[in-house]
Amino acid sequence: MQKTIAPERKQPIAVIESINHINDSTIVETSWVHNELIFEDETFSDIARKMERWYGITIEFSNEQIANERMSGTFTTETIQEALTALQYSTKFQYSVKGTQITITK
Repeated sequence: MQKTIAPERKQPIAVIESINHINDSTIVETSWVHNELIFEDETFSDIARKMERWYGITIEFSNEQIANERMSGTFTTETIQEALTALQYSTKFQYSVKGTQITITK
């Protein structure tokens, strides 16, 4: 009679609690690897922080209501002006650019 020995259980090094999927082929957390700026149902102020890092600019809001608007989208090769213009299709706002400072107004 042969005895089998159960393999030793190892503790995981890391545990992933959740992964946010945009579609079947893109994961939000690794989008930077593919040179993509992806956001899903996030506030404009959260998106602005990502855009600041992505484009090397500073964004400020003159209206709290616009800062709290929720949006989804993906940017890859768009300039900051193209990205902001695209966002204007879903939320009404104006913006002005002075060097690397962008101001979002209603």
